Amino acid sequence: MRKMLAKEIFILSSILITMLAHPLLGRAQNDVYVYVLVLDGLDLQTFKEALDSGGLPNIKRYFIKDGAFFEGVSLFPSASNTVYQAVVSGLFPGHAGIPYLTWFNRKTKRPINYFTPNGQRRLGRDILNLLTMLDEESSEDGLAPSTIFKMLGKDTLAIYSSFSGDANVRLPKNPLPALWAVFVKGKEEKLDEYAFHYLTRYISKENIPRFAMVGLYSSDALGHHFGRGSPRVIENLKAFDERLGRFISLLKEKGIFEKTYIILLADHGMHNTPSSKLDLPSMIRSIGLTPYPGKDYNVYVSHRGIASAQLYIRGKDGWEARPSIGEMMHYPTKKGYINIIEELVRKGEIRFVVARNGYHNVEVFSKDGHATITYSSAMGKRWYRYTDKDGDPLKIRGSNARGMIGRFFDQETWGERLRDHIYPDAVVQLAQIFEDGKSGDIFVIPEQDYVFYRKKAATHGAIYREDMEIPVLMRGPGVKGGGGYIRPTDLFVEIASWFGMKVDIDHTDAGWRYRSSPIRHPSSYSTMPLDKMEVLAKRLKKLEEIRERLAKAAEREFGMRRDILVGNLLVLEEQIGRTGEDLKGALQ
Repeated sequence: MRKMLAKEIFILSSILITMLAHPLLGRAQNDVYVYVLVLDGLDLQTFKEALDSGGLPNIKRYFIKDGAFFEGVSLFPSASNTVYQAVVSGLFPGHAGIPYLTWFNRKTKRPINYFTPNGQRRLGRDILNLLTMLDEESSEDGLAPSTIFKMLGKDTLAIYSSFSGDANVRLPKNPLPALWAVFVKGKEEKLDEYAFHYLTRYISKENIPRFAMVGLYSSDALGHHFGRGSPRVIENLKAFDERLGRFISLLKEKGIFEKTYIILLADHGMHNTPSSKLDLPSMIRSIGLTPYPGKDYNVYVSHRGIASAQLYIRGKDGWEARPSIGEMMHYPTKKGYINIIEELVRKGEIRFVVARNGYHNVEVFSKDGHATITYSSAMGKRWYRYTDKDGDPLKIRGSNARGMIGRFFDQETWGERLRDHIYPDAVVQLAQIFEDGKSGDIFVIPEQDYVFYRKKAATHGAIYREDMEIPVLMRGPGVKGGGGYIRPTDLFVEIASWFGMKVDIDHTDAGWRYRSSPIRHPSSYSTMPLDKMEVLAKRLKKLEEIRERLAKAAEREFGMRRDILVGNLLVLEEQIGRTGEDLKGALQ
């Protein structure tokens, strides 16, 4: 039996969890159906080559000629759970409390792993909405965010979905046939076959689901095993096109095709990794640190089989105190003081070391130099500035955004200017992941030839173009065009609008195209934009009230429920500290 891939174990085992009943939170106004099919791990270039070869006739007919095709950009980390949730929540991972595939709770000193039988259940409960939390005018606390599943309330279906949240039905109930086919028989293509089997079975019923999110993992599993764009990946894509044609015929037979929207997208791309796996814990030990669960550990290494990893560093006053950037650059070990960042950067296998620096700055280090990304929220928007202090690690000076260096711009302007860059959307993505406070103190991204944790022919998770560029296609009543810049977060607003459901755009990371009067920051503005003092004071009061309520609730709970409440307290303390610092700045 071949060695099981951790991601696929998670996908197939997590769906064993029994679903919980959820109240009906709202009904769609429009009589439509929406089905999201996620071609997991399919990079844009491979898709375009298959399309140009003529091997995808149904996609060409229904989506290229009679729909919309976008060359989209994924999110960081470019992995399944961080992106699937974004499609149904409209939130970046760093605004949703979902920072990575695993993370470390600094308060409880416990790792949180979504690759477990209870992982998907935990993922659905961990999600929050930081943007709602920080809205001082909102009566909502952001701890139970709206997702498409929750907003519809009923007739929703999740099949092999990395995020299923409040879906009424989660399938399959028995993953053993898929496990046997993939790991014993070596037939990764069976994953998609089984997914379509469940989808068509439910569409054939009298009570047709209004919304379904379907994870099609064959492309991801085949890419990891045989490489990006390998012949088996291409053949599987052609098989998908044939199944798609049969699915559309079923929709016509049921009489709902003309009022059905279908989205095809990849959650992330993939790049080939010809070199050996990179043993990050051993590398960490070699520089003098002690990884969890070792005795007197001072670092937790959050890594899976992808091309990024988090490091949680113990502060000088214990785990609840984050280390400053200065402390990480002068950190005590048994061998004496070390500069953690410098030690990692000089390793030949490492491309980027990205470190949190206080509440508003992210430091990006590489062998090409050091730059600072500064971020802030004001006027209902997120603002980002890139300053190359010593070299230009993200190569912004060679991009369409070179004139933006040293100035604040909103996330859409950065995204548009860097859409074709070697590191697409890097300024926004490397900053957002640190915002809610759940992520580690350092993200490490290896050179493209390497993968963490387990050897694979190809992987993803970094900010490389191959990982970040994704196909996004849609078709349905009135859908035409495409070609513009799009992120997975934008799909949340699209889907809600098709159902006729209203969403608060300012509580999402959707793009400017969905705003009636987008705010564009003056290009000459180089200092950090801040909300007014009275706004910050109201925000601080709201956050403190939520924290007090949660602290009392945590005292009465135990197990997973208490663990989640404590995780939310961690986020609140981060935001209270940030808002307090902003208020101090506004008073000066």
